[in-house]
Amino acid sequence: MKQAMKTRNTAALLALLLLGASCIASCGNAQSENQPVVTEVDSATVTEAVEEVDPYATILDAIPEGTDYAGKQIRMRINTFDQTQYDSELFMKGPDEADGDVVHDAILERNQRVEERLNVEFTYEIVDLTWDNVYPDLNKIIMAGDDVYDLIVDQQYGMLKILTANMLYNIYNCDVNDFSQSYWWDEYMTEIQISNDARYIFAGDYFLDIVEVASAIFFNKAMYQSHYEDPNELYQLAFDGKWTIDELGKYVKEFSKDIDGNGKLEDGDVFAMNLSRNYMDCQVFSSGVTFMTRGADGYPVLNLEDPLITTVMEKIVTNYIEPEKTFNFGTVSGVTEAEYYQNQRKAFADQKLLFLNDYIAAVKDLRNMKDDYGILPIPKMDESVDKYRSVSHDTALVGGIPTTCPEPEKICTVLEALCSMSHNTTMITYFESAMKVKYARDESSSKMIDLLHDSITMSFPYAYASQINNYHENFRTLFDSGKANYSTTYAKKKKATDKAFEKMITAYNEMQNGG
Repeated sequence: MKQAMKTRNTAALLALLLLGASCIASCGNAQSENQPVVTEVDSATVTEAVEEVDPYATILDAIPEGTDYAGKQIRMRINTFDQTQYDSELFMKGPDEADGDVVHDAILERNQRVEERLNVEFTYEIVDLTWDNVYPDLNKIIMAGDDVYDLIVDQQYGMLKILTANMLYNIYNCDVNDFSQSYWWDEYMTEIQISNDARYIFAGDYFLDIVEVASAIFFNKAMYQSHYEDPNELYQLAFDGKWTIDELGKYVKEFSKDIDGNGKLEDGDVFAMNLSRNYMDCQVFSSGVTFMTRGADGYPVLNLEDPLITTVMEKIVTNYIEPEKTFNFGTVSGVTEAEYYQNQRKAFADQKLLFLNDYIAAVKDLRNMKDDYGILPIPKMDESVDKYRSVSHDTALVGGIPTTCPEPEKICTVLEALCSMSHNTTMITYFESAMKVKYARDESSSKMIDLLHDSITMSFPYAYASQINNYHENFRTLFDSGKANYSTTYAKKKKATDKAFEKMITAYNEMQNGG
């Protein structure tokens, strides 16, 4: 987000300059006789100057001025189902009319502005398909050659199967998209490419669901302050690159409260953090370990026997599991998956958890929380890791152009406009709503918004896990056992994993060669 942030801060910078001038004028003793006298600026003038800046009118992309598609309909198919939440289509489609929700209204405004700018009309078909039904449904439509969609927005899990079955357009055949811009998650898209010369999946600021299902660590500021000190010190740890598994582990090991005094921690007591087998995905794949490299031909080379993977598991077991001060809400009997998420979020809101290990989508269930909370990225393996990586769930809604689309370059242009306009509008509005702050008013929070946005990514073996012998299940199995012996666990599955990977690459090469 750093490059475009200069544009975003124009209004705030103007306000700060004006206020700074006022401050200088009031500190006359600090001025020399040769310095000009600066008069005070009325606060109303500052407010007026800030409000004059229209973020929707700030163009970050290089689409030629006057691009006109003569009212062309852009036919989008969007899946409303996401494994971790509900009404996912709202984050791209928006409501039919303004509904008072600041995020929804920003999305609606964004869509209308892009429609006007390019003279297009967005039409939508909303489907409701679980992760395992995405591929069969789209396979039937696209392989029949039916020209019914220009853009498909669906769960990554199924979209990657569509990709390897030769049903999506190679975005690199279109020279419109500037993936170096910060409104695209280029690292995310590069990570899930099979070869360097072909890209089939879109991931950028238009696809807000990717943020919704990105992993994060929430913390209760009131609880932290009552037991420790200034909660902002956690932000500073993250900014300094010191937010690691061991650092979070310090709190997990020492924080808990046996409410009923029965000598054991159980449901209803106060825990340091929640943890479950499903959250092992984000903890491991966000740690900074390199699970995949690329050969000279640009194809992926699995790095699944790296000793650092065992190191990460040892850290997770030592810091999170063995202290027995985390609670697995998945063990509470008789709850659905939706109730499981709601229960852990309620516990966090009720001061039964200091840290909440969850997806950013949790903010929807925390809106009425009495205490303030903060949001942090997933901890790194150690300080040697260059940056934070918060992996999104493998059911995140991503985009792809079906091979049946007659004018794919126009769709690439539309997505360039949607992602670029989203960067300074819907994305900021979303994070401000999530963190209950104003971007331009709080330097600490604005830096954390940038950090969270820029940390969102994907990991190749997690993205393609279903096609390479469910690789992610190795870590869920280890969670169940409470052990860190990754090398032994993976050794039992290595042969089948390698065979599945080779099969996937072979199928991809056949697709590339027109087979």
